[in-house]
Amino acid sequence: PGVVLSSGGTFVRTLRLLRIMRVIGLVLKLSKYSAGARVLGTTLLSCHPELGVLSCLLLIDSILFGSFLFFCENPRVDLEESEFNSIMRSTYVALITITTIGYGDYSPKTTCGEAVACVASLTGIFVLGMPISIIGVKFHGQYSTMMRTLQVQEERIRLRIAADAMAALRGLRVLGKVILGPRFEQGDYITPAMRRRIKRRAEEVFREVDVDESGFIDIVELGRAMKGLGCPLSKESLQGAMEVMDDDRSGQVDVNEFSAFVERLMQGEIPDTMSVSHNAMVGGG
Repeated sequence: PGVVLSSGGTFVRTLRLLRIMRVIGLVLKLSKYSAGARVLGTTLLSCHPELGVLSCLLLIDSILFGSFLFFCENPRVDLEESEFNSIMRSTYVALITITTIGYGDYSPKTTCGEAVACVASLTGIFVLGMPISIIGVKFHGQYSTMMRTLQVQEERIRLRIAADAMAALRGLRVLGKVILGPRFEQGDYITPAMRRRIKRRAEEVFREVDVDESGFIDIVELGRAMKGLGCPLSKESLQGAMEVMDDDRSGQVDVNEFSAFVERLMQGEIPDTMSVSHNAMVGGG
């Protein structure tokens, strides 16, 4: 029975260890989506010389001051006179002292040991300070590089959106020229007869674009119409053009919305490409 219990306890501990490893794996996967975690990982990878120097200095100091503590606390090596009964334990205390952690589970009792502990703690400030400061400078450099990269990516996205918007407006103006006529300019006086003629022409163009005769123009039909007019648009530009005409945001444009778009075009309420370009240049796009 005792063997069975021991085996069961070992199995449970193994399961707990596997769960811990699974949590570590999840943390590493989540770091892929965290820019800060990626910067930290890149910094640590680029700082392996400094980390190596730090490890060597800590090892040398720990062994050196651990030996001093052992011999200070044990004047007679043949007798076990203190809790510093081995070099390993003394090295452990020295490491805790150098790193300024100080658990307090072991402390020197002799004047010599206390002096060695004081010197070890002061030495730890210099041993840890220089490599950590170098690592901090590299982290700041990596973080600045990451921020510049993100800014460049955001700028590219903003300019691409502005380019799509300008392409959409150019396409809509080409469509407007078909309806209003090539000589029409914004601000021209429109007589009632001209307005009725333009409305009829808008309805005719709407029926021509509405290939499936569903009473609505979708993005596919608009794309075919723009391609037929010699002004092909990308999917993003077509979506922008649909947003300009689709007042109810249904994804389709009916004849009333199309007529309202033509009315806004006549009144100059549709922004031109220059204004969109200007907004993109000043960062307002």
